[in-house]
Amino acid sequence: MPKLPPWISRLFLVFLIFISAYLQILSPGKFSTVNDLCQDYLSVSWLKQNQPAYQLFSHTQCHIKSKLLPSQYNAHPPTSLIFFYPLAFTGLSKATLYWDISSVIFYFISLAVLLIIAKSFSFPSLAIAFSISTLWITTNLNYAVRNLSFFILLLTSLAIAGFIQKKYYISGFFIGIAVLVKIWLVIFLFPILFIPRFHKIIISSTLTIVTGLVLTMGLFGSVNITDYFSKVISYEKIFTNFPNNNSFTSSVTKVFLGVDPDKYPPL
Repeated sequence: MPKLPPWISRLFLVFLIFISAYLQILSPGKFSTVNDLCQDYLSVSWLKQNQPAYQLFSHTQCHIKSKLLPSQYNAHPPTSLIFFYPLAFTGLSKATLYWDISSVIFYFISLAVLLIIAKSFSFPSLAIAFSISTLWITTNLNYAVRNLSFFILLLTSLAIAGFIQKKYYISGFFIGIAVLVKIWLVIFLFPILFIPRFHKIIISSTLTIVTGLVLTMGLFGSVNITDYFSKVISYEKIFTNFPNNNSFTSSVTKVFLGVDPDKYPPL
């Protein structure tokens, strides 16, 4: 049997990646009850209008029909809104499309970085890993709800890569960005807090977090930080154990509260 020319194999792998990415971008359309991005879009839209970022919003504002809660606050910290602010200059439909495409890119780059870390990187292995993993229910769920999972995966992958290569300042920078997006990720800093040779990570992370806080206060004001810690966190405790909530906090607490983890796997 004649061997196929290399360019045909590469073309097939590119086509495989394209189809997998295209299907993932289309997949959220099947989940009309969830749009995690919408809460961030509403917050940055209010900020653009010089209004507080944390206001109770109805799910009808996101064009979804949710039976979970009639209204809620944006659950994400004010420091994360810096990354969403450019979306306020377009409509929700376009912002959603931009985020769907970005999520696919975040995930694709993350897999490439992880394969490089594992010393198993090649274009065929990347294409196959990306295509197969899109069949995983949790990958589909995270795409569908349009949450921050793939952005966090990218940041942590880059942080791990920097750590392995002993580029501790770079590793600390990406950990700091991840903490600005999701506060609970600060737990990654605790194990290395008392190890002198890793202090570069602590210094870099701390400077990144402080810079993010200063930028947030400068751009959006301190009132939104106050609102988040005084109103939003206590309100979100109500939503923690709802079945559709696949956040880290929810996934951990459900284990101890007897909620079925098989219905909505946390990983």
